[in-house]
Amino acid sequence: HQLSHGGPGASQAADKPEDLPKIYDYKDAATHAFGWANLPADVTVAEFEKVATGEEATVALATITWDNAFAEWGRPPFRVPDKVPWAKMAEALNMKWQSQCSTARSLTQENLFYLATKIFRNSGLSVEDLPGLYVSWSQFCREPLPDRNFTFWEWFYRVMNLTSNQMRGPWGEGYIMGFVSKQRGDELLMSKEHGCFLLRFSDSELGGVSISYVRQDQQQKAVFHVAPFTTKDLSQRSIGDTIFDLKEHLTIVYPNIPKDAFKKFSAQPTPPQQKDGYVPHTLRTHVPGDLSSQL
Repeated sequence: HQLSHGGPGASQAADKPEDLPKIYDYKDAATHAFGWANLPADVTVAEFEKVATGEEATVALATITWDNAFAEWGRPPFRVPDKVPWAKMAEALNMKWQSQCSTARSLTQENLFYLATKIFRNSGLSVEDLPGLYVSWSQFCREPLPDRNFTFWEWFYRVMNLTSNQMRGPWGEGYIMGFVSKQRGDELLMSKEHGCFLLRFSDSELGGVSISYVRQDQQQKAVFHVAPFTTKDLSQRSIGDTIFDLKEHLTIVYPNIPKDAFKKFSAQPTPPQQKDGYVPHTLRTHVPGDLSSQL
């Protein structure tokens, strides 16, 4: 197949209200985004995913999201604005997040402001600037983020999948801050006592979450960031188990939630069984060194 993305503006597919089955979303988006006119009408999601690369599927979902959120009823299919007000984008991102993660917990105003700074590529943005700003399709899905090889949508989609698949429970309980910059996370933690930590979505690792924590000894106080955990990592050892692996460093979830709140998200331990003559093993997370050696 030929990869030829047209973006919002043109149409090659049948009209589609939001409540049609997901299969038609994939069919229409694939036809529109990649020119796959030879896809059979009854193509299944599984068949689509076999022929689409991860990037193509992600762009198709971006097309669906933009079309569902911003098209006017009765318009030609995929004939949508090339840019939309930030307020509408914020609402669309929140609805997509809640739907994908099956959660009643909305993105907070702080979460949405962080997303605005990312999508506009402007860390110096102020809340007062937002009402007059418009998000373009290119900012949403085509232009890479600064110093990265992925777009805003790719980044958002991957952390959304990570949360949906591996951290739905902790997110729903409000234990994951997620959308916060490393600098802002450091500021928050430096105001707290030794062992306070937060979970932050990585800026550099697609679909990654990092644990940031503050440590203090007699001489100094500093914030450390554990290398990001991905879906693959957390499918092998849950976020709850990972936090308890680091119990000597982690005590309180920012701002004041006891670490034991994560106990219900730990996997039930099962005694290792010897199999085929092999000695069983278990995976655990460990961070090396003391405070002075890590600075």
